[in-house]
Amino acid sequence: MVQLKKIVKTILINVALTIILLLLLEGFSSIVLRASDTFFGNLVPERRHTQYDDELGWINLPNLYLKDMYGPGNSFKTNSMSFRSDREVTSGVPAGKVRVLCSGDSFTMGYGVDNDEVWCQLLESKDNTIESVNLGQGGYGIDQAYLWFKRNSPKLDFDVHVFAFITDDFNRMQSDTFNGFGKPFLALENGLITNKNRPVPTLAYKFPRLPRIREGIDQLSSVTLLKTLLLPAETSPQNTNQPDDSSRQLVLKLFDDVRETSSAKGSITVFVYLPKQSDYLHTESDPWRQFLHERSSQTSRDGFCLIDLVDEIRKLPPQEIEGLFNQEADFHYSEKGNQYVADVLFRKLLEIREIESKFQQKLDQASYLR
Repeated sequence: MVQLKKIVKTILINVALTIILLLLLEGFSSIVLRASDTFFGNLVPERRHTQYDDELGWINLPNLYLKDMYGPGNSFKTNSMSFRSDREVTSGVPAGKVRVLCSGDSFTMGYGVDNDEVWCQLLESKDNTIESVNLGQGGYGIDQAYLWFKRNSPKLDFDVHVFAFITDDFNRMQSDTFNGFGKPFLALENGLITNKNRPVPTLAYKFPRLPRIREGIDQLSSVTLLKTLLLPAETSPQNTNQPDDSSRQLVLKLFDDVRETSSAKGSITVFVYLPKQSDYLHTESDPWRQFLHERSSQTSRDGFCLIDLVDEIRKLPPQEIEGLFNQEADFHYSEKGNQYVADVLFRKLLEIREIESKFQQKLDQASYLR
């Protein structure tokens, strides 16, 4: 009996030691893999084509050409004004043309596709009267898209301004960082729009691995466990898809200023709610969409004009949705998706009487010049 107890004890000790060794090996392997990804993994793709900006955080590098940036045949090119474009843009609108300015984030910039396959550029294929100018920048929130437009609007004349956004852009607006990189933080002070984070901190841009290191540490299982045990439940992040009053007021102020700036240039502004794949079945975007619908108008004279493409995409059968988004490009629009947006948006733009009149004026002008 004593011998049997010794054998059982030895087996239990060996089992316990084996489990401990496996746990140590699992933990060590997790740390090694996390460290490898943190210190040697790829940086965010936008770092390849952007530079630091003290007001906006980052902007595209000018006169840049990255062949096959998103894979074979999908290159990335900018002009001297840091717009994604294969050509330079004149200050004035060419005779007989309707210039359409497109503001927005990576869904407008065209993440994952070639310059010629971006929905803003594809508008030109819908009507040869259109000249598209793409102001989209990767990772921008509503705030940065607004500031980038304000910086460039004095340099350009334009007829139609498409200010496009996804729900994430409202969330980004509510922080002074994005993926660890500094960005502006706008607030209303005495009714005026104020940038509370300028100059934007340069640390993350000088040391681009720093955000990855922070992210890697936060994702360690031990750190997650400690946060769960030590931090009270109420400290968990709130759902920023639910707009608070200060965010709503800031957005309305930004939209009003965009409209007034465009109107002073003789332009019509249309705000476009772009759909993500998740918008097809999920309702996270609905609080912001409902708020904007309540405040929007059918004409730019009475208020801001809204085109909601989330409503449009939800009309499609399920089998058509998947082909609109590219999983390998972080579920941004595929070539088919960009074409879909261009098609629907062009049709919706022409349903606005003021814009239809713009096109007719330019057609008459072109006929006169001939």
